Amino acid sequence: MVSESQLERVVGDYWMNHYTILMVGWNSKEWIEKSLQSCLTQDHPNFDVIAIDAQTTDGTYDYLVSQQELFDNLTVVRNETRKYQTQNIYEGTQMAKEGSIIVTVDFDDWLPHPNVLTILDDYYCLSDVWMTYGSKFHAKTQEHGKPVGEGRYPDEVIRGNKFRQDTWRASHLRTFRRELCLKIDPKDFIDVDGEWFKAAGDLTFMWPMLEMSGERFRYIEHGLYVYNESNENSDFRKVPHEQRRIQEMLKQREPYKRLDNL
Repeated sequence: MVSESQLERVVGDYWMNHYTILMVGWNSKEWIEKSLQSCLTQDHPNFDVIAIDAQTTDGTYDYLVSQQELFDNLTVVRNETRKYQTQNIYEGTQMAKEGSIIVTVDFDDWLPHPNVLTILDDYYCLSDVWMTYGSKFHAKTQEHGKPVGEGRYPDEVIRGNKFRQDTWRASHLRTFRRELCLKIDPKDFIDVDGEWFKAAGDLTFMWPMLEMSGERFRYIEHGLYVYNESNENSDFRKVPHEQRRIQEMLKQREPYKRLDNL
């Protein structure tokens, strides 16, 4: 965790940050209770949860609705027609309160403990932090394993704005300021067929935001996310060819220019 002796806080901002945990996913009945409860039981005093159901058919949505009746800070949204991760994250970010910090969690993954948002506050109470990414536990080895992460982007990558050419490092837990995400041109989420991207949602968001942020991101070494490899509906398992195709397409695009402010 970042200490006050290492980094200067913005006076008066502690606990003032508002977090929106943005949950998205498809059929995840086996894991949705664990996932949702890990979000709702965070010990930070200022957050809400938006859960966007991509037309699940296995009872996931029914469970979400049952919990919405119990928690005032939970909003459940169901796609009228099936949407995929990129579109759901963008539209969920639009729904979030102005000034919120967005924390993305998939329906089949979960947060490892109730202190995640409090730890994030140690970073976002700094005036120059616009986004974070980090290290994750794998669900099968969470209790005894160490978190896995790719580390901070090298200085030469940051200075040269060459995030798309470097090793992919921006893994879970992914968080960002709402206004940063909304600086992305929605046209950049559209595939060659005129439809929203149906895979590689993490790339479609993180590369533009890293480029716009420059040095205003932080890599968090602590494991703040549990990644579940067991879901057969994962894009990596169902459509790996689409993942690779979209990744190569995005690599060829012009990078976003660095922003001076939001």
